Amino acid sequence: MDSLLAEKALAQSGVCPNLDTSELAPCTAFVPASQAIRRHATLVGERSSAAALRTMAGVHAVMGHIIPGTAMKTEDMPLGVCQQHTSKAGDVLNVWRESDAVRVSCSTSGVSSTARVINTTYYGTITVFVVDEVLVPWN
Repeated sequence: MDSLLAEKALAQSGVCPNLDTSELAPCTAFVPASQAIRRHATLVGERSSAAALRTMAGVHAVMGHIIPGTAMKTEDMPLGVCQQHTSKAGDVLNVWRESDAVRVSCSTSGVSSTARVINTTYYGTITVFVVDEVLVPWN
């Protein structure tokens, strides 16, 4: 499950080493699906997702997918209105809802990428959107 990978990513990157997410809550996390993380790790020359996540660039990438201070819900997003949020790493994420999907993009990383939300889970004050692409690349 991608939610398990999200928990592993937070733990392995050192963002939440003991899976204590209380310091992040409330927050919204855009977690790349398993295959997106593996594909990106391969692109940057890492043999495993875990190895990639432990690098400084990997930690930045994880933090770049987290918006602190708000647990966004799909139903609260206005249709067709782009909202900008600053990630924990300082990257600007653009989030908008279309009629059939929620999308998010990041252009401050120097690489403009747009991801589609493929699954949403609400954990109290933490919202996890599983997305189909890595938004903030490892450099």
